Amino acid sequence: MRRLIREGVKDRVLNVDELLKLSDPGLAFNDPTDLATKAVSKSRSRMNDYWQGEQKRFRDDVAKTTRDILRRGLDEDQAVRLLMERTNVSRSRATLICQDQMLTSFAEADRQRQLDLGVTEYLWRTRGDNRARRQHTALNGKRRAWSDRVLYPGSEIRCRCRTFRWTRQGQVAVDFRRVPTGSRLGPER
Repeated sequence: MRRLIREGVKDRVLNVDELLKLSDPGLAFNDPTDLATKAVSKSRSRMNDYWQGEQKRFRDDVAKTTRDILRRGLDEDQAVRLLMERTNVSRSRATLICQDQMLTSFAEADRQRQLDLGVTEYLWRTRGDNRARRQHTALNGKRRAWSDRVLYPGSEIRCRCRTFRWTRQGQVAVDFRRVPTGSRLGPER
């Protein structure tokens, strides 16, 4: 165990998955970029509900562009320009759409990743600032089940909340990954 921790510190391990890979290199984990790309397709129904007043072509263009942005790992400015170019929307609307779709995609990918690992419960965490919704602030620090599909982090427009896996031993598995807030719109590595 000490060797593993030393290697983790030396290699700057940032999350539990990376630590598990060090302990057993044969373990295979889903690629976060692939999961986020697939999550765009899964979130289509929510997007269609929210944008029901928009043309189907617009919704399709947004979904296709979002997948393209994720695959290419574009920074926010490049992503906004690409969305403006493909959908003919204003810069402020393109920024809103890009931010929302990236946050939603990463949240959905994280949810799917945890379900694939057999995680059934999580701890809800907000960013801890005054921009969090009241309902989300009330959920902060609460243990929730993935089977409760009423509301989960990242499912609402521009939600920045995150999940921490709840282990069978009843402890929070610390996960240092964060939703990118800076220049890149791809998963942090």
